[in-house]
Amino acid sequence: MMARRREDVEPVFGDIKRNMGFRRFNLREKRKCEVELGLVSLAHNLKKIKSWIKKLVEWDDGRQEGIELGLILGYRTA
Repeated sequence: MMARRREDVEPVFGDIKRNMGFRRFNLREKRKCEVELGLVSLAHNLKKIKSWIKKLVEWDDGRQEGIELGLILGYRTA
């Protein structure tokens, strides 16, 4: 189980450190660091969503006019 966990988590932190340049916290208090880490995580997730959208649009090959973002994110109308 530990080997599986290691391979799932480490690439995320490696991407954040290397590609996004996040090496240390700029703020000092615990609460402020939690907010800063939340913003970095949000940026990482938005980057992943952008990549998924790009792959879907390339896969679609231009046959449809567009893909609704809500469909990609899993939102459903009531």
